[in-house]
Amino acid sequence: LFGRTRPVAVPDTPHTMIKAGGTYLITGGCGGLGLLFARYLADTYGARLILTGRSALTPEKEQTIASLSAGKGSAVYLQSDICNAREMKQGLAGLKLTGPINGIIHAAGISEPQSMFEKSANDFQRVLDPKIRGTLVLDEILAGPVDFVCYFSSSSAVLGDFGACDYAVGNRFQMAWARYRNGLQGPGKTIAVSWPLWRDGGMTGNDHEKTGFYLKTSGQRFLGADEGMALFEGVLNADMPHLLPLVGDKARIHGFLDLDRAQEIPETKRPRNNQNSQDTQGNEPLETRVYDDLREQMSRLLKIPPDHFEKEENLAESGFDSLGLTDFAEM
Repeated sequence: LFGRTRPVAVPDTPHTMIKAGGTYLITGGCGGLGLLFARYLADTYGARLILTGRSALTPEKEQTIASLSAGKGSAVYLQSDICNAREMKQGLAGLKLTGPINGIIHAAGISEPQSMFEKSANDFQRVLDPKIRGTLVLDEILAGPVDFVCYFSSSSAVLGDFGACDYAVGNRFQMAWARYRNGLQGPGKTIAVSWPLWRDGGMTGNDHEKTGFYLKTSGQRFLGADEGMALFEGVLNADMPHLLPLVGDKARIHGFLDLDRAQEIPETKRPRNNQNSQDTQGNEPLETRVYDDLREQMSRLLKIPPDHFEKEENLAESGFDSLGLTDFAEM
């Protein structure tokens, strides 16, 4: 559907799509990543912010709103469920906005770390709703054209989500919907940014040990707030509906994503099991015996026949995610 992942250059230009003093709606705007961007827009552009969330306005949130309004920008909090179109429409109408909404950041989302086999259908749906239903509701409630709609997707849409599945599916939908909306060729642009793990903003992963192992094996590191904001400005100017920004060791990340593998498939491959071979288990080279043992362990973990695995194949291509790699390393 989306083609092969390929590296691209993010535009580095002084031009910005964000208007000074513009009005911006941020779903999930009082928590995690949404709040990081709310502060950036308020401090940098004096933006007027509409921050939405399902929970009630607590003293802590009141303090957050006051701090955002203390400088050049201003902020209001709208308690509303992004999955409820009627509630969102009524809430926005009650704000009596004096001008149009210039842009939307859809940062609302739920991530639950349990494996899909440990979840009920309701658990699965609860994670999908903000990403899928919430994305559709935004289209329903838009009163007029906006400069941009930016879905805060996740790298899990491309790289997987440690076996939870629901979070990856929801974020993958946002990638597809961004492409669809741009295809309508209406005013403004739509982009889905599949953010990696951030150092701040509540996106550091739930299991620190496994998260650290994932970053190490993939060549990544946490994304810092300043470079994240610079990337955001760049992707708004990019002429594509989806981007997956990753930071760290470029060569290792390219290897992890298999970006450098040749496109051509060899005409012939050496048979995995040569029945005419005179070797036996007892006199096979040590390297071959170790490789066979490792294939057996991989087969038990992934429930895949040993002949499925190729010696030169990236483990991610074989079906391993970071959780599986951790189990494999501990065997």
